[in-house]
Amino acid sequence: MSDELIDVATYSPDSIAIRGLLKIIFGLFFLIPAIFVIYLVFFAFGDGSDRFVMLFMVAPLLLFALHVPGGIGRLISASAKNCYLKAGPAGIAAQIPQYKLFGRFNISSYFVPWSDVTKIHDYTFRVNGIPTSHQLQIHLRNHKVLSLDSFLFAETIHDIQQRLLRIGTAPQRASSVLAAARER
Repeated sequence: MSDELIDVATYSPDSIAIRGLLKIIFGLFFLIPAIFVIYLVFFAFGDGSDRFVMLFMVAPLLLFALHVPGGIGRLISASAKNCYLKAGPAGIAAQIPQYKLFGRFNISSYFVPWSDVTKIHDYTFRVNGIPTSHQLQIHLRNHKVLSLDSFLFAETIHDIQQRLLRIGTAPQRASSVLAAARER
């Protein structure tokens, strides 16, 4: 079955590594206010009477703890081998990294037959109306959604969507042409 599948998108380790570096840099910015608050609580106040200020230390430390290991995990996952997005008359096959908290990830493999696919579309995440990221969402009959982040691939999500739709409708077009030929 894998012989029938063709590459739809190219795995892009460069964009994953750049995203990992940016995530690390963003996380390091939260370390500065955390160190400042720690200094205030333990050295400037001396007696530690104002422990309420310690609450302000938790948020920057938590953001630091989430972003820096996540960025390191993305840097490591950029070197993952055998990642792909392929499609053919039988369905869609993908092997991509799935990210978890604190930099952990695993490589997940999927095969979805075309009969299980209900919808393929580009989903844009927006914050205050500003687009922040894109995903290709493949909706399945069992109401599950397979989401593929745009930074995983060198091609745009729109191009990948068009290729998948072209490949997915080809068997339907061929069967309708055969059915029309049989009627004649």
